[in-house]
Amino acid sequence: MKNLFIYGGLLLSAVALSSCNEDFDDWANLQKNDQEATAAAYGLNFTGSGVDLDMNAEEVQDSLDIIAVTSSNANVANVIVKGVTVNGLAIPYVLKGTTVRVSTFKLDSIAKESLKSQKCEKRALNVTASTSAILTSGEAVAISGSATQNETPIKTPDVDAKGYFMLGNVNDNGWTPNKPVWMTETKDGSHIYTAAVKTTGDTNWFKFFGGSGYVGDGTTWDNVNPVAFGCAKNGDPATFNYLSWKNVQTPIIQGAGTWIVTFNANTWTYTVSNQ
Repeated sequence: MKNLFIYGGLLLSAVALSSCNEDFDDWANLQKNDQEATAAAYGLNFTGSGVDLDMNAEEVQDSLDIIAVTSSNANVANVIVKGVTVNGLAIPYVLKGTTVRVSTFKLDSIAKESLKSQKCEKRALNVTASTSAILTSGEAVAISGSATQNETPIKTPDVDAKGYFMLGNVNDNGWTPNKPVWMTETKDGSHIYTAAVKTTGDTNWFKFFGGSGYVGDGTTWDNVNPVAFGCAKNGDPATFNYLSWKNVQTPIIQGAGTWIVTFNANTWTYTVSNQ
């Protein structure tokens, strides 16, 4: 008899657990459906700026209304913007109602970071706004929508027809302008240049230079300084970084060893990796 009561209790527990699981599944599905609710179902419109932003323009506006959210559904009492991303990266913004305004220079910076490139070309950026649609019933529905923002970064230098070389604490160069450490193009027309270099110190400073600055044994700093490339922050040890051609600062390689240094004149980035 005790066994029957025990089995009965287990059966009731199983039924109760199954019922709870079903309730949880229903709730989870409801939440999932809310998250996947389409903008159209609630009359939400996500409108881009309609402006092709060009950072090379004679006058560049300092901010831009990047996306606006409106609703045409009578059941939606209010829309709250919860967050905005550009190519998946969060961007700081200010709101005027449900219109999102951002700094154009921050937009350019985030576009560069998301694409890992400074290539000067018109690029279509994906702007996504996450919102809560507040219904007249009091319920809140999470809805996301996107718009496209076209943006062109500042012009990069022309690719040097004579290639690129390094100076600095590499290959015992000693910052001697007429003793360059030449980089090799990976293949003709690739505009990607590499060099295997050796370092001996804990902190090894270096810069890149355009090959047009080398004029033979008589090369001086007056020749190479106008075609110098480095980074934005002096002493930056980053192994992936963006090349700077204005207010050029000096990057470093940390530690002694042999390294593969790559100069990418397509994306205007450089990398340093262990051989």
